[in-house]
Amino acid sequence: MQGYYEKAFEYYAKDIIIQQKKIKYQNDRIFATSRLAELYLTSGDTITAIKYFNQSAIYSRPYDESKYYNLRGTVNFLQGNLDSALYYFKFVNASEDNPNLGEIYLLKKNYARALQYFLKPLVAAKKANKIYYNMVLLDNIAKCYANQNNLTLAQKYATEL
Repeated sequence: MQGYYEKAFEYYAKDIIIQQKKIKYQNDRIFATSRLAELYLTSGDTITAIKYFNQSAIYSRPYDESKYYNLRGTVNFLQGNLDSALYYFKFVNASEDNPNLGEIYLLKKNYARALQYFLKPLVAAKKANKIYYNMVLLDNIAKCYANQNNLTLAQKYATEL
């Protein structure tokens, strides 16, 4: 598995260099820096991930406001600035199907509010057969119910995993 990460880092780093030379392909530049940030995050290097998420946010600002706010929310979330993350994520999707907002409310121990943001996208995740996303939502829903001492519902959602 280690070799795959190394190759992925290598290819995304090359892609960023190529995209920096092509000013007119801003979406490719945003995509490359975002993917590199996610790779660093997955490998456990949060500091470098934040650097690339910030870079991607800068690239996206004039072209895609929604992506900009999502990236700024992600950076603040990773830095533990939950109120700032909440501020940015609300610009991305103010409806009740934004699990990023649910994550923040879960960390702030507002379990009822967090559930609002986890339950609605669960239906779509099941329908689209998004297995990993489905598992994350089910896990978060189970945590919310467990923290509310509703162990029956916590077990119901936990066993769906």
